[in-house]
Amino acid sequence: MTATTITTEERIRSAYRLVTDWTPGLWVSLTEIRTWIQDLPREEQDEALRRLERCPDVNLVPESNQKTLTKARRAAAVEIGMQDKHLIWIGA
Repeated sequence: MTATTITTEERIRSAYRLVTDWTPGLWVSLTEIRTWIQDLPREEQDEALRRLERCPDVNLVPESNQKTLTKARRAAAVEIGMQDKHLIWIGA
């Protein structure tokens, strides 16, 4: 019997499902996602988010109203294309 290895991308998708109660297509703060994967190194989290962003069913965007960002939400952002992204959306 072999152990199943769960990728960081799969962990992020799983965290998204938990946060959204299995409802695809909702915007979620990366602060919430990172809470579920905090045992993983930050660099690994960021690289997985960058890979996911290239998937057709995933979108990462910056918070449109930057004035509403808390210190925690700013810290949870992932930089993609020289822009901080704060929210993730995963479709069906």
